[in-house]
Amino acid sequence: MDVSAIARKLKFNESENFWEAACDEEVVEYPENAHNFCMQLEDVSYWFKHRNLSIGNLLKASNFEGNFLDVGGGNGVISKYLQSQSYDVAMVEPLIAGARNANKRGVDNIICSTLCEAGFSPESIDGMGFFDVIEHVEDEVKLLKEARDLLKDGGSIYLTVPSYNCLYSQSDVFAGHFRRYDKGQLKKVLENCGFEVQFDSYIFRPLVVPIFFMRRLPYVLRKNKEVKSYLLQEEVKDHKPGGVAKLVLPVFEKILLREARDILNKKACSFGASEIIWAKKK
Repeated sequence: MDVSAIARKLKFNESENFWEAACDEEVVEYPENAHNFCMQLEDVSYWFKHRNLSIGNLLKASNFEGNFLDVGGGNGVISKYLQSQSYDVAMVEPLIAGARNANKRGVDNIICSTLCEAGFSPESIDGMGFFDVIEHVEDEVKLLKEARDLLKDGGSIYLTVPSYNCLYSQSDVFAGHFRRYDKGQLKKVLENCGFEVQFDSYIFRPLVVPIFFMRRLPYVLRKNKEVKSYLLQEEVKDHKPGGVAKLVLPVFEKILLREARDILNKKACSFGASEIIWAKKK
């Protein structure tokens, strides 16, 4: 991807090995040191592995071709995966910790900037991904309308978000989530922003019940006031389960593999702990 041809406000920082623009790092709600924490888990966690596969299968199912922006790409775990699948991808990440980690990971095209501050030319992008991003942004409508302006006619947008506000817990608070999305909510937001939804499904079916009992109920009953270090330990256990959970994991993974196959065949699932959606610019 020729980044300089589509983004006029960027300069290449040779010492950092990525493109950058002046931007306000406060545009997203994201906990301090979260990038470095996630970096320890992303390459070994079943959760990140399944999300990558689901996203890749949705791009295949939609026959996506062209340039692609992974917006709010964090440490580049998705960009690196799509890069390995021969997609022409650039990662856009406003926080420098994520950009640096993506460089360590081997992502080719890294843009340390917000979508707005990068200065992308209108109607210059074929596709964009917002993967577990817009729940961190208070005004997601403004962001999605900015994205629409940058997409070519008929361009595609792909998103994943945490589902069901009834599952909102201290983990969401800690992660900087303004919201989770109830059924139909994200579709309505996208339609109001000038998109037409092509595919809408759920992933992580096996996690709905555990999240409710292990996160939501303690949050409602005790209004969890655990210290940050405890929450980090819980996240590690969730992504690298041991004990009984480790014995159950192979069953979970079989269900998740079926989910990924269903996405490839454009077969939607009616419930899950995350929602995955593909829409086109009207």
